[in-house]
Order: sequence, then C-alpha cells, then structure tokens
Amino acid sequence: MKFPNNPVRVYLSGPITGKYAENTTEAIALGRRLIELGYTPYVPHLSVSYPDQDSILWEDWLQICLPWVAVSQVLFRMNGESKGADREVAYARANDVPVVYSLEELEVIRREYLSPQEGSERQHEIEFK
Repeated sequence: MKFPNNPVRVYLSGPITGKYAENTTEAIALGRRLIELGYTPYVPHLSVSYPDQDSILWEDWLQICLPWVAVSQVLFRMNGESKGADREVAYARANDVPVVYSLEELEVIRREYLSPQEGSERQHEIEFK
C-alpha cells in the first residue's frame, strides 16, 4: 500500500456505547476503507478492546479523545445517535477542524482544501451540514 507524503489525519466520530460490537465493527471497517484510500484514520472505537475499559468513566473517555480531535485535519461523523460524537463535532468546529459526513465530502476536503504540498495545514475553512 502506498501512502501520500502527507496523509490526511481523520478522526472517526460515532456511537460507541450501547452496541459495542456493532459500532466498533462499523468503525473499523470505515477506518480500513480510509487506509485503502490513503488517509490516516484514528478510530477511538478501538478503545473498547481494553480489558478494563469499563473502569474508565464515559466523560474521561471523552476527555481522552478530544485532544485527538484537535490534532486531526478532518472529523468524519459516522451515522447514529451519540452524545459523545455530538460533543466531538462541536469541539472540532470550535477548533476549526472541518466536519464531514461522507466519503465524498472527505474527498472534497482533501482535494480542494488541503494542499498536497502542505497536507498538514488547513488551507480554507469549510463546513458541511
């Protein structure tokens, strides 16, 4: 697999709690697809594989994840209700991290708003609804 010189860092935001196995499987599949497309995804859903993950409070998990949102170049909001993902979206927007809801929108961000020479810098602000 060949990656671009500056692959785009994408934070996957979506439901985790409730249906751990189903939500995690979906996030891993999307993360894998993003790798195949040359992105560098961060999949917080993988944290549920910690043997003692239940000993960490929900709010603490969110505080662990928010710094990753801040250093991402794009937040990909997956389908499904999630108070945590909604807070991650709000945090991303407050920190000028573009939020997308589809692979098509993600490709627009990569193609039009992230310079190939400077893939780690956002070139323009954009928001999809």
